[in-house]
This record gives sequence, structure tokens and C-alpha cells, in this order.
Amino acid sequence: LTELRGKVTLVDFWATWCRACTEEMKAIAQLLRSYIDNGLAIVSVDEDETPERGDDYFSSQKFPWKNWHDVGETHRKTWGATAVPLLVLVDRDGNVAWTNAGAELNFLETLRSQLDNAELRLRP
Repeated sequence: LTELRGKVTLVDFWATWCRACTEEMKAIAQLLRSYIDNGLAIVSVDEDETPERGDDYFSSQKFPWKNWHDVGETHRKTWGATAVPLLVLVDRDGNVAWTNAGAELNFLETLRSQLDNAELRLRP
């Protein structure tokens, strides 16, 4: 994530076999269009054992952000992700500002609130 330092970044841990993950990603794509236009960076981290499965799904959805593969669960272990979906909001200084594990009914409202606070609090 060093290339994203200085940007508010949403990291999304997901897998194709996780229906909550794929539904969450679709909802995030709709919500975040205006945030992406204002400089929010998003990175998805695919937890599938077969990277091609994640690539196929990701490209079929035409999400406007990058998808990385977590080969050997390296990122998962580093971030302490014990389940998917997991959202992590990272501030401009590289600090974790918020996390959301599992699929919550109101996660979009909470995410929007966190992003609004991050933009106000972290604007250079």
C-alpha cells in the first residue's frame, strides 16, 4: 500500500465463494462513485485459492479499482483478517481508522459516515 500513502484507502478482503462479499462489493461500488471521484483509493484483496476465479468475477463486475490476490494468505495474516468480508479504512498516514468484519445490515451507512469523517479529518 505504500503507493497509496497520502490517500484515504479502503481495503476490502473478499472471496468469490463468499456471497456476502460479492453483494457487499456491489453495494460499495454504487456508494463510492462520488468518493472515488474525490480521491478515495480502493483495493480489493482476493482470498480465493485460485486467482483466476477472483479475476474472472472482478472483471465481469467492472469494479473501478484494483484487485490483488492474497497468495499464501500473507496479507490476511499481516492485517489480522480472520474472516471475510473485511473492510479496513486506512487514513492518509497509513493508520487504520476503521474496520468492519462480516456482513452487517447497516454497513453502508456506517461506511459513509466513516468516509465523511475521514475526508474532513484527513484532508491535506
